[in-house]
Amino acid sequence: MMRPNISPEDAKQQKGTIVDLLIDALVRLELEPRVIPPRRTEWLQGGISCIELEARKGVDAAILLSQTQYGAAYFDAPQALYRLDYAVRGNIKGILPGRVISKTSLKARGLVKKRIEELRWEIPPLDRGAEASRIDYRTEIEGLPPRPGEVWEGGPHQKLTELLNNDADLMESLKGFGERKRGFFLSLSIVSDRGAESIRIRCNLWIKSQELLATYASPAYLGIVNRIGGHIKEVRREFGGLAF
Repeated sequence: MMRPNISPEDAKQQKGTIVDLLIDALVRLELEPRVIPPRRTEWLQGGISCIELEARKGVDAAILLSQTQYGAAYFDAPQALYRLDYAVRGNIKGILPGRVISKTSLKARGLVKKRIEELRWEIPPLDRGAEASRIDYRTEIEGLPPRPGEVWEGGPHQKLTELLNNDADLMESLKGFGERKRGFFLSLSIVSDRGAESIRIRCNLWIKSQELLATYASPAYLGIVNRIGGHIKEVRREFGGLAF
């Protein structure tokens, strides 16, 4: 027995409603959003919608991604889940496409109600190549850890990670945002896309459409990604790179 699927018409209508609500939320945050039609040169790959943020407060664009979650029973209707990635257009000299540049790492304490004890940004462990061939890219931006020779003392990976860890306001905001949700802690990563067109700020939380705006289009989260975007641009000014 096959599981039910969302009809193309319903999926299109649902997407349109979510994008409209997202645009309204971004307007209220004074980000001056503009939807980019697919196949335009400004379109950033990997999602179902790409939105330019003309205000340029730290990040330049938002990419809406979608995946389908199925219930345990055959008769359960599939549930669409969403994530919103923010992007700084362009690249950084010395960072290859399709790489995780830096990511959050945390320690928690407590048995029932866990709390974040320590939160840091770190460069992912170097990829020695053994697992690389078995990793399947599901989107344009998932990314691999850097490989040997790509990270060096004083290089852009280290510079960005240091800037993030030394930003006390950012780290405090991350702790507040990243507390336990749905039984796990939220984590963020900074990834160069595979087309060398942008640096993405990505959270690991996939959520229902009703919760999307309260999380990804909230003033708290926008404050976080704008500060991260500012640090990404600072590293590009120091090391060079293209800004599209």
